[in-house]
Amino acid sequence: MHCTYCATMIRPAHWPIFMPGRTGLRYGDGRIICAPCHRTAIKHGHQLEAVWQHVRHCFAELGLTIRWDQVFLRLQDRRAMQQVGANTVGYAQVVICRDRIDSRVVMLYGMPAALAVETLAHELGHVWCCEQHVRFSPDSKDEEGFCNVLGCLALQRLGQQHNAPERIRAMFANPDPVYGEKFRQQWQTMQKLGWNDYRQQLLRTPVTGHVMVAHGIKCCANVPGIQVWVI
Repeated sequence: MHCTYCATMIRPAHWPIFMPGRTGLRYGDGRIICAPCHRTAIKHGHQLEAVWQHVRHCFAELGLTIRWDQVFLRLQDRRAMQQVGANTVGYAQVVICRDRIDSRVVMLYGMPAALAVETLAHELGHVWCCEQHVRFSPDSKDEEGFCNVLGCLALQRLGQQHNAPERIRAMFANPDPVYGEKFRQQWQTMQKLGWNDYRQQLLRTPVTGHVMVAHGIKCCANVPGIQVWVI
């Protein structure tokens, strides 16, 4: 058995303590997590609030404005997320009804703190893109790269806490063509332009609406006056 998050070997409880591996536990939804990862796991409201405040402060530093009072945040186990088609660590739903925008971010229960910070920053990046009507063209998958840039910047602001440097290294080494390669492309663009010019470049291409596909979930409603985006 190996930890879902750091891949370290988990030593079964009946093994002698001198045998290789770490102690760990199994969540009710089947995930296995080692003791070090579990020590920072986000499972309760006050822990989630700390992640929320950290990411919100990062967004403020980056000049990214979101209608924070209209964002609802919650944790769910893996089974509940899979029931809505979200085989992932998080997703965002944005409902635009005329002049009102309501957003919901759902994150996987029990993730280590660094991954929770990365995930929340990523999903709120999608919310920001919806609120600002930012479109990534010609390839909409570049939005995933941009949102991962935000996740990485939020991790950097953790310093050495919660094994954040390991998460950052994993992001840059990710072989996935979207969450790895698109992230590295967007990161290079951001580094070349500088954050402020990079952000302004995104804001110079507003549109009134756009179809987005992410995490295997796409726009689920578009009726007169109301748009619902699940991203």
